[in-house]
Amino acid sequence: MYVSDDSATREVLRASSFIETLLYDNIRGNQTTITKKPVKHVVVRLARRNLRRKVTVKAAGDHKFVMNLCPSLMEAKDVKYNMASAIHRGMARIWLYDGGSKAPLALLDGLVEYISILAGFGDTDYDGSVQGFQESAPNCWEDKTPKAVAHFLNYCERESGGFIRRLNEAMKEGWRDWTVDEALGMPAQRLCKSFRRGQAAV
Repeated sequence: MYVSDDSATREVLRASSFIETLLYDNIRGNQTTITKKPVKHVVVRLARRNLRRKVTVKAAGDHKFVMNLCPSLMEAKDVKYNMASAIHRGMARIWLYDGGSKAPLALLDGLVEYISILAGFGDTDYDGSVQGFQESAPNCWEDKTPKAVAHFLNYCERESGGFIRRLNEAMKEGWRDWTVDEALGMPAQRLCKSFRRGQAAV
């Protein structure tokens, strides 16, 4: 079984290396070192029953984490790919700060999706328009669709290089309504409006 052999361990290490580099390497053009989240140990388990999500993560104290994988992953046509995708998402959630559990869940889900896409586990039409983007959401990072939020985060990263790393670092200190603004170095609503105009034009 995938979880009981070394495959899961290798995938955890592969995902961890990719995500650590993405989130914690020095910000381009700035020698400031990002404070890495302490992660000592990760246990990967196959849940006994199906979960609402493909993967869930729970802190177990002393910088240890338990990752539970949904059993339905074993029923997929490509078990290896789906397991790897779930593990990458789980590791992304582990390595991301969460503003002391106060950061919006939609933003965290969007960050996980953004990282997964960069790792090669997202939809091939990521650079296209996001269908169903919710104009009613007051902020683009509060959309309930992780793919839509990921697309917006990618837009922000292009406009303000190093944004994702700065945002993650800021969430280490907690969460404020202006956290995204500070990470961007400009009012986030400005980019949100231009992003939505661009989506409408696609």
